[in-house]
Amino acid sequence: MDDNFDFFDNENNGSEDSRAARVTQSGNEQPINSDAVVDAESTGQEQSHGHKRASRPANRWLRGLAGLCGLLSVAAGLVGVVHAVAPASLPSVPRSLPVPLAIGLAVIAFVLVIVARVGLPKDVSRRGVGTIAVVTGVLGLMLAGGGLLVTNMVPEGIIKAPVRDDAPTTSTTQMEHDLEQAAGPCSSGWRELGAGSYPGVSQAAACIDTRVAFVTFDSKAAASMERSAAQSMIAQQLRKRANDAQAQGDWYTLNGPLWMAVGQKNDMTTLHKTWGGTLEALGSTTEQ
Repeated sequence: MDDNFDFFDNENNGSEDSRAARVTQSGNEQPINSDAVVDAESTGQEQSHGHKRASRPANRWLRGLAGLCGLLSVAAGLVGVVHAVAPASLPSVPRSLPVPLAIGLAVIAFVLVIVARVGLPKDVSRRGVGTIAVVTGVLGLMLAGGGLLVTNMVPEGIIKAPVRDDAPTTSTTQMEHDLEQAAGPCSSGWRELGAGSYPGVSQAAACIDTRVAFVTFDSKAAASMERSAAQSMIAQQLRKRANDAQAQGDWYTLNGPLWMAVGQKNDMTTLHKTWGGTLEALGSTTEQ
């Protein structure tokens, strides 16, 4: 009985030992597999977070540059509008520069926003990325379009700078004196051109020696009506005498609200410094 009992007891002990060994072995296998899975997941998460962190500075740089381009586009558009409305307010800025610059900066801003959105990770929302650049770019395009429209409709601008007018229209003698100061003395004397024959013309005189003349008008309304007619008549006379040495040269007119002077370019340029007014080539409408 004791031997059998010992036999079965040993057998039970052996089976228990084998089961413990299997349990221990299986227990050792489970922690190894779980640790490997955890390590793989953590490695993937770290790589994903690392990719996101690496992409954030580049996207911030692109969005900042896009926003800057958008703001510059607005500034250029504003300059274009001001230049179109009042060209004389910005004499140092070429009139053809602001509008193309505003359009180009707006396009660059849009391209940078697209690149920034494409470069974001898939799980990151693209909503709101580059909003400032898009809004300012659109505003810059609108301003550029407005400036271009005003320039095409009103080439001279809506607001014009006041033209200096210091011509002594109340004194024929003083006007003749100023013209002689600019073009030289009139040795043969000034000749009246029959101002009474032309409605709205108060006085008109010419000097054959220096080839200069002047006309004064009764009112601004008369000046606007008679000025172009007088210029056309003078230009026609010069064409008829194209072979005459007296008709040769670079003829210009100097115009004020109530007066007009005609002569060679150098003489009219000198007179412009004294009287002011608007200097233009005879038969032209381009102010200088």
